[in-house]
Amino acid sequence: EEILSIAEKWLSPPYSIDGWRLDVAADLGHSEEFNHQFWQEFRRRVKAINPDALIIAEHYGDPTPWFNGKEWDSIMNYDAFMEPVTWFLTGMEKHSDSYRDDLYQNGSAFFGIMQDKMSRNLVLIAVAAALLLVLVFWFYNRIHHFTQYRTVRTTQEEDIDGTQYAMLGKTLIKYSTDGLFASDTAGNIRWSLAYSMQTPISVQRGRRMAVAEQQGRQVVIIGENGAVGQFETRFPIRKLALSSGGVTAAVEEDGDVTWIRMYSQAGEELVAVKTTLEESGYPLDIDITSDAKRMMVSYLCEENGELSSRICFYDFSSSQDSEEDHLTAEQSYSRIVFPDVYYTDNNTPVAVGDCGCAVFGRGRRPEEKVWIEETREIVSAVYDSDYIGFIFRSGESDRKYDMEVRNYKGKTVMTAGFDFEYTGARMENGEILLYDSRNLYICRMSGKWKLSVTYDKPVVYFTALSGIRRYLVVTDECMDVIRLV
Repeated sequence: EEILSIAEKWLSPPYSIDGWRLDVAADLGHSEEFNHQFWQEFRRRVKAINPDALIIAEHYGDPTPWFNGKEWDSIMNYDAFMEPVTWFLTGMEKHSDSYRDDLYQNGSAFFGIMQDKMSRNLVLIAVAAALLLVLVFWFYNRIHHFTQYRTVRTTQEEDIDGTQYAMLGKTLIKYSTDGLFASDTAGNIRWSLAYSMQTPISVQRGRRMAVAEQQGRQVVIIGENGAVGQFETRFPIRKLALSSGGVTAAVEEDGDVTWIRMYSQAGEELVAVKTTLEESGYPLDIDITSDAKRMMVSYLCEENGELSSRICFYDFSSSQDSEEDHLTAEQSYSRIVFPDVYYTDNNTPVAVGDCGCAVFGRGRRPEEKVWIEETREIVSAVYDSDYIGFIFRSGESDRKYDMEVRNYKGKTVMTAGFDFEYTGARMENGEILLYDSRNLYICRMSGKWKLSVTYDKPVVYFTALSGIRRYLVVTDECMDVIRLV
């Protein structure tokens, strides 16, 4: 009676509230019979004062027994709205840290859950509300500057000094001088491989990764589920490139001669290109296309006491065997050094120099299509298949660095500046990730900062994960999955 009188008081003048929201309404009382009896009386008292007053109950599960016209008007439908929306937007359950990758951005599951939990008319209303919520959520994620994070999961581990990290699909690869380990982001070891390499280097293409011993001859080719190839090159390795099918190209030192050889996953020698400093120049970097049919090489040359470069293109798709026939095109550059060459995912050749970037056309005989001139010294370059970004030291007093991102047609799409030091930089999923041992930063392609936060442990690796605002942070003592909040 006291509860009912409170309900009547606030519905009456001078308060005249518009209704009541009932917390865990189905759990009131010690029996289902009493619960229904109470809410029937509650409704009678409420509607007697204001027939238009709204009675909304919080409820999980099927509300049909209370929707008889004598108890509740409506419910907060968690099962049919909040839960599917939360799964769809974040992949996580609202009231726990449970993550379901199969429900994240799964439209079929989203609508299926709603249709299973509510009537057709309510589905239409919920879909409209969900679309509005998605729009707000999308806009929020594009403009909000996050300064906090929540640790979703942490795994205690201590890796040896010098351990390096890379994501291969959804698998974290940790490799060092004595072997590599493949784990999920919860730290569960999926498989491992022992070897002995003094200076391991790696290269990745699609679902394949190669780990090799620099100045040694060992090469290991791996996929997400384990090693798919292991062999030795003929001479010590200096540089490495990889196709999506696991074909490896290696720059090998043989005294005055430098060889560029391509090997199958099983170690079968496929191609050999002989280079000398006098005739071709010294190969600084190489890359091969995803199908291993073409190769690009940056050669460092000397002409009349000045450094110059040759960007050479090879085609191995024909059955001809001579090296001269494989060399299909080249471009010379005076007083420019190109330490980095690569093919984008659609096999567009790109050469990154110390004062600019050359983008070439695709095909058997590529020609330079775009030259991106940079008058300032490039400190770092980050790139993906759509954009290339340059970081320069700033001459301004209010910041240490300037950052510029362009598409491969040469158009500037973003500029930004920042006043902090960094030790790691990468471009992932349309974002630029920067970090040092204590700080994490993310810049959007709009030039707006998405994240600036000081981390509570020494950071050694930082990368994006699938899911909304989820990232992996490896420290010198643990591995954390975090979510920006």
